[in-house]
Amino acid sequence: MCTRLCSFEKCSSNPAVVCNCEAIPVLICQEHIKNHSQLQRSHTYTKVFSEIREEARKSAIKLFSKIKPELIKLKSNIIQEELSMIKEINKISKNALEKLKTCEENLNQIILEISSLRFIDNSKSSTFVESLLKMQQQDIEKIKKIRGPKLSINSIDSNFFSKIFKLETSSECFDYRQNCCDNSRVIKFVWGNFQNIIGTFDAETVKVYQHKHAWDYHFDAYGIKCLLPDGNIFYAKYRNLIIIDSFGNIKPISPYKIKSIFSAIYVGGCIFACCSGSQSWAKYIIQRNEWNFLTPLPQSQSIFTDCALFQNYILFGSNSESKIIYYDMLIDSFSEISSLNLKTLAAKTIIAQDRRVFIIEFSQFIYESTDNLITWNIIGECSELMPFFPVTSYPILYKENIYFSSIYGIYAFDIKEKVTKSVVYFDFSN
Repeated sequence: MCTRLCSFEKCSSNPAVVCNCEAIPVLICQEHIKNHSQLQRSHTYTKVFSEIREEARKSAIKLFSKIKPELIKLKSNIIQEELSMIKEINKISKNALEKLKTCEENLNQIILEISSLRFIDNSKSSTFVESLLKMQQQDIEKIKKIRGPKLSINSIDSNFFSKIFKLETSSECFDYRQNCCDNSRVIKFVWGNFQNIIGTFDAETVKVYQHKHAWDYHFDAYGIKCLLPDGNIFYAKYRNLIIIDSFGNIKPISPYKIKSIFSAIYVGGCIFACCSGSQSWAKYIIQRNEWNFLTPLPQSQSIFTDCALFQNYILFGSNSESKIIYYDMLIDSFSEISSLNLKTLAAKTIIAQDRRVFIIEFSQFIYESTDNLITWNIIGECSELMPFFPVTSYPILYKENIYFSSIYGIYAFDIKEKVTKSVVYFDFSN
């Protein structure tokens, strides 16, 4: 390539022309053109920038010819990437729209709930607790009329509203599989505050028994506790399963992780729990201290409801409103069915949802294909006092009553008379 400076010695000016008087082109600046012309040679001058521009043009053509196929290929790849991005954006937008619709429905429900609330007195003369009590005065009068025997709970201090919602009770328990249908063995549950077990209620004798001492163990507000036949307590948490014996000793059953705290059932010495990170269940056999994995759930199904027992079936809702899933303990198999028309009443159970307790009836069908199918139907609910009596336990069905724990005590809903009556109310005074 030609030099960019004038060829004259010690000249650093930019060249103006190119002379072909020598074998090698000579670059000359404007100032030295006259001096160069005095040399005894044949001089032919060409403007230097025309020369450089021609070289640049040829180089550009050669370079473009070389990279043109790559540019075409790159253009094609960019178009494909754009199409993929557009497809992904449309997918995300569709999912976002569905989420927004769900949020809108939930927001409307929240607005309805808030609009039904009474406002708290914010005058300076009233404390927060006094305002709440005043706001619920009518409900308190209703409570007084149905109060049962008084039970003093001294372990709960005068910080009423900071401790009251930490009460909870147990789930149900069954002695044998054949007794699951009529729930005749569902007779006891335990309640307690955040750290202690306080007492038990026996639906068979309709009596409340206070423990002489509280077991010092951290019970979180979302565990499942039920009495085993030997009087011990089975307790399911997020990450493990434990048994607490009558002396308060804690025995971890297994480091096995359950998926849902509301999906564990005790049946005849076995604990059925949903597996962590999967859509299948496992059975823990207490006598042998071992887990057995059950048949996986039907594909694309999720467990997110409380379980119910019906004969040898464990029933729970699916992610489809028109279907339920059930596990047959006898044949170790999961199945799903549509909600069909009710035919013959076979058994009843109950499911707690928010502040309502639903009475559910199950039926069994036998079709020409000899398939045994089950369906359920809501036949009623006991919710007259539920807004002020939020259910803090998994309710139990025994004989003609549904027993459940409230923050104020233990109550029974009479299925025949459709009335709620107090079994015992909690006294929170010191």
